[in-house]
Amino acid sequence: MGSTGLVSAYGVSANPWNHAHLAGGSSGGSAAAVTAKMVGGAIGSDSGGSTRLPAAWCGAVGLKVTYGSLPYDGYNGANSSFSGPGVLARDSADARLLLEALLARPLPVDDVRTVRVGLVRRPYWDDVDREVSESCENALAAVGLQQRELALPLAELGPSLLTVRAMAEFGACPPLDLLPQLNPMTRALIHYSALQPAWRLTRADRVRAGLRRGLAAIFADCDVLAWPTSPGPAPAIDSPVFSLPSGPQPVDRANVRQTVLANVTGVPALSVPVALHQTGLPIGLQLLAPWGEEALLLNVAQRIEDAVGRTWRPCQK
Repeated sequence: MGSTGLVSAYGVSANPWNHAHLAGGSSGGSAAAVTAKMVGGAIGSDSGGSTRLPAAWCGAVGLKVTYGSLPYDGYNGANSSFSGPGVLARDSADARLLLEALLARPLPVDDVRTVRVGLVRRPYWDDVDREVSESCENALAAVGLQQRELALPLAELGPSLLTVRAMAEFGACPPLDLLPQLNPMTRALIHYSALQPAWRLTRADRVRAGLRRGLAAIFADCDVLAWPTSPGPAPAIDSPVFSLPSGPQPVDRANVRQTVLANVTGVPALSVPVALHQTGLPIGLQLLAPWGEEALLLNVAQRIEDAVGRTWRPCQK
């Protein structure tokens, strides 16, 4: 659980680019296997960015589908109103093949030269590693699509909304006879979730409704939104902390700030690799599109891959 890959029943997930660094979470094993060319594609689960964040750190394409667009029978996120399945692949073409099989419908290739890209600067471009933000800006400039800056009211409340709502949903899922088998911290979180007052959930749901309305209004003025998937490259396993302009930041909190909007609103979102950081680790650019527009995300991602392909190379390790 979490966005690092550090907490796992099977041990830490290491990054194929540098085994001393994290692969991301919670689908870090899937992203690492894809990037290391162990498999052609993999399935992810995304409740707060857990498909897109590992994709960004490992240099893969990771896409979370629109909430409810796939049957949730047997899906481990079925009891969450935030979680959506996703796909991980080495490029947008492979991701398209895998996602077409899952959705059982074609995702046609289309021209995106007239696509309008929206940039919500606050909070998604604030307090981001300088090289990460510059690489994402350069990738968007190389594509040459029309850009405009937009504001999304309540965006900064997204992580708090997820925390309140997800804790209640998480605490309602585990069978009581399972609790003694869990570690003390997980048990404490489940017990804490049962103590939350109802007014917190009501306020969280009001924020969620406001974010959905705001996002629908934004998509009347642009076709996709773009910002860095993660505020920094994958940190070291023995030091899971970002060094950001504001100073050291816990990884989970900073990561979720970047990715949670797609989960709380249900829109599809994708991370595409655009460059290598000076540390030698990948940098991912995140794209969000209106509900049901997975094909649009893949088409824009393909154009980005074409634009930065001369400087970007997949992991050869």
